[in-house]
Amino acid sequence: MTTIQFPPNIPILLDGRPVEKITAFLFPNGGNDDPQKLRANENKSFQGSIVLGMGFTFDDTNPEATPIAEMHRLIEQNPKNAEVIFPYIGGEEVNSSPTHAYYRYAIDFFDRDEDECWKDYPELMAIIKEKVKPDRDKQKRDALRIKWWQYAEKRPGLKRAIAGSDRVLVSACGASKWFAPTFLPANCVFSHALAVFVFEDYSAFCGLQSQIHESWARFLGSSLE
Repeated sequence: MTTIQFPPNIPILLDGRPVEKITAFLFPNGGNDDPQKLRANENKSFQGSIVLGMGFTFDDTNPEATPIAEMHRLIEQNPKNAEVIFPYIGGEEVNSSPTHAYYRYAIDFFDRDEDECWKDYPELMAIIKEKVKPDRDKQKRDALRIKWWQYAEKRPGLKRAIAGSDRVLVSACGASKWFAPTFLPANCVFSHALAVFVFEDYSAFCGLQSQIHESWARFLGSSLE
């Protein structure tokens, strides 16, 4: 970071008051460097998956998705389909419902190859080929076009971190005024609009929900305002 030295005859003012210096955080004292990351918190927080194609979802409110009734029919027709269909949770479910009830589901093949998916889940692959592939074919990134049946960002680190967990803490990280973490089952597809924290205990919940943490996060985080 570049430090600007002013001539001694030019006063340094902060909020109209003379100070000896102004830090990068607009304080009269302290350092300019960003806080260091704690190794103990490594692999404890993630952004949710970037699906890139609502054709992956079952949702009665979105014309780009497949109706929920069709999902139930496909599972009844081929029970293996239930292996790759999960509740789909976004910021709306977290912030708009006091029970965080979900009304959407998503197909998630994760890193399965194309041949395996056609062999085991042909009905679901047909849906994605119809509803997702046409848009993926227009993408500039090779991986998005070639692996059209997979999410744009699968978040393998998140998958590994929550394997074996019953629940995780999540909070909306998109355009939301509120920081309100809550526990949700781990076996969901979490959208890119959510931050996922790999904690199951209430001590972590209390820490994240505390005024101290919220003030810290808002001060050092980005803002739309």
